[in-house]
Amino acid sequence: QIISKKLSLTGKRLTRGDLEGLLKAAADLIRTRVDYTFILVLLFYKSVSDKWEMEFEDAYKETLTDGLSEKEAKEEAKNSIYHDFDISEELLWENIRKDPARLPENFSRAMKTLAERNPGLRDVFENVDFVQFTTNRENAEILRQLVELFSAKTLNQVSSDILGDGYEWILRYFAPQKAKEGEVYTAREVIRLIVEMLDPKPGESVYDPACGSGGMLISSYKDVEDALGRDEADKLFLFGQEANHKTLALAKMNLYIH
Repeated sequence: QIISKKLSLTGKRLTRGDLEGLLKAAADLIRTRVDYTFILVLLFYKSVSDKWEMEFEDAYKETLTDGLSEKEAKEEAKNSIYHDFDISEELLWENIRKDPARLPENFSRAMKTLAERNPGLRDVFENVDFVQFTTNRENAEILRQLVELFSAKTLNQVSSDILGDGYEWILRYFAPQKAKEGEVYTAREVIRLIVEMLDPKPGESVYDPACGSGGMLISSYKDVEDALGRDEADKLFLFGQEANHKTLALAKMNLYIH
């Protein structure tokens, strides 16, 4: 049964503090033994999977109102036109979780399927191999615990700002040396200063030739959104270039989450 039994977290939205607590627990679990990219990918997939379930719920109710039978409404609500991301029902987070012995294989299949159905994500998961990662028994247990940890919360009603802040919290926490080098994470104060100097306007283009995790592009969008609203911010043209394929994947996830 797809219909979510937990459309919200105990009746309230997940707060920024709740999410940071969740990510801190995940960070404590993996420490430096595991590539932090796995946490980012799991956070991303959990959020799009939970959102798919919420979109399904809304579409199901809407199509019932339109006169479809329950069976017809359930089938119609799976249609990709109702969803931001096209996800296979069998590979939704909760369905993957039901088979703990095959978590690595099913997550790898889920990432491959998601990329195939959503071309914009095609190169996002290239450097993440859950099967190879779990050839080590300790890593297999870490993955199981991470899945259970993320399963304790629903992310379908979490605002993009809070999810984005959580994403950047992980980058700050796990990439201190790379952050100092500016490879992945540039201090928010530096980005804010650059954006203030650029003062982007609707219809203009913002180009970052070494975009890292995409922070300046996101900040440029938010600067216009805060001043003029989302419709005007959507008129910005954002371009980023990044030589490191893994870092480029982080940037794409960051932009999608925001």
